[in-house]
Amino acid sequence: MVYRVLKWVLLICAVSFVLNVLLYWGTGNPGVLINLFGSAIIGVLVGIGLLFKKRR
Repeated sequence: MVYRVLKWVLLICAVSFVLNVLLYWGTGNPGVLINLFGSAIIGVLVGIGLLFKKRR
C-alpha cells in the first residue's frame, strides 16, 4: 500500500515539476522557481523512498 501511495506522490510531483517549468518559461517570474525547486526536492525524496521500499 505504501509503495502505491509513493508512486502516486512521485507522479504528482513530476506533473507539478513539468507544469512549473512551462509556467516559468512562459512568464519568467522568479517566484515560480520556488515551486519548481520544491516539487523537485519532494520528488527526489519520494524517489529515494521508493528505492528503499522496493529493496525490502
